[in-house]
Amino acid sequence: MAAFSFVALSPCSYKRVKGQGVPVKWKETKTILLVTLLGALFVAMSIVSAIGNTYFVLQASHLNQKVWFVKFPLPILLFAYNEARSKFGGLKRSVAAISIGLAASMVLASLCCVVAALVEARRLAVVKSSGLIDLPDETIPMTMFWLVPQFVLLGCADGIFSRAIGSLYMVALISDEEAKNLEASKVLQCQYAGFYDMAVYGVGVMGSVLSVHVVGEISAEGGKINWFQHTLNTSRLDNYYWTLAALVAINLLIFFVLAVCCGACFYVVSRFKDAKLPAAPAVDEPLLQ
Repeated sequence: MAAFSFVALSPCSYKRVKGQGVPVKWKETKTILLVTLLGALFVAMSIVSAIGNTYFVLQASHLNQKVWFVKFPLPILLFAYNEARSKFGGLKRSVAAISIGLAASMVLASLCCVVAALVEARRLAVVKSSGLIDLPDETIPMTMFWLVPQFVLLGCADGIFSRAIGSLYMVALISDEEAKNLEASKVLQCQYAGFYDMAVYGVGVMGSVLSVHVVGEISAEGGKINWFQHTLNTSRLDNYYWTLAALVAINLLIFFVLAVCCGACFYVVSRFKDAKLPAAPAVDEPLLQ
């Protein structure tokens, strides 16, 4: 409500063009605020993506890479990730497709964290049963292909999210006049959408470092053992993955609430536009004094 009050009371949102009854600054103010709020909301998605390039790879490096007599290289997991990301990266630029894509990416990211937590719990059980807790450099008798599902789920989530977040910029911030420009302008628009995508991911990478510190400090309260130790075998990454799964699920719930509220808001605005409005004042004259 504070966000909508800010938009409603903004002076620039209540200026009208001569001869028109609709405030011309309403869309710009609303969309910039909405995209900023959504960008902050999607940081959790970027944190999940960041741990895929760190902890997932670190886990795989200590697992058995052989199947019978054939040794598979570690990059095969990254190949599975890239294939899933490219296959699920196609998304139409429409409001419905973007909304569904963002929701689907968060569902997949949360599911990825759940699968990763279950696999990590099994890995720790194998480490304990094999007596490798204090031997972090030894190969764990567990095939690395246990990690394939979480790499594939992460690739699907990243592919859909990357396309949706860029399309969100294109649909929300590009005005109708800008959309009618030449091909050169479209190239610049795509570049700006890519910059927005990279900005969200960059904040997520920094947020992943902060999340590890915060979660570690919270887990150590009351004299308990910190979830993050010097080695993976003595750490509790499974608990961290469960925490991220819950965080993404909460963000998904907030996203649904925002979608419902914005849908109701758009309905009211559309009914307001259909009504007859009084004559507009001068160009620079605000409606509220």
